[in-house]
Amino acid sequence: IAVATLASETLPLLALTFITENSLVAAGHDCFPALFTYDSTTGTLSSGGRLDVPKQSSQRGLTARKRFQNLDKKASSEGNVAPGSGLDSVHKNSVSQISGSAGARLSAHSSAPQEWMSMSIWDVKNPLVHGTPEMTIARLQDYEEQNA
Repeated sequence: IAVATLASETLPLLALTFITENSLVAAGHDCFPALFTYDSTTGTLSSGGRLDVPKQSSQRGLTARKRFQNLDKKASSEGNVAPGSGLDSVHKNSVSQISGSAGARLSAHSSAPQEWMSMSIWDVKNPLVHGTPEMTIARLQDYEEQNA
């Protein structure tokens, strides 16, 4: 049995699920899933980035007054950030369970009482970004085989 560790800047992880032999998705108190891959030749674990990539706000560069005026006109908020939450993720609470579902999707559940029926679903065919080669999880196994 091999043991690999990885120092991370994220909050503690609570749940994980393996998506390939050498790859897993984990999530926890940061409220978003992240991809991790294990390289068996070097025995290292590396981070593949966030799966829940926040949308870029179309209101970037506007003054606070103008943003509030726009919110008032539309009666809604822009982007994925819930008003007052400060979170740039789809899921708005700690993730306590991750599971695969039909197709290429992952779902995350929260154990918080007020969100007992809440679930976020991520389509894992979307490209991964944040400093990783652009690829999809659907093609991740092919990528691992080519680089093994």
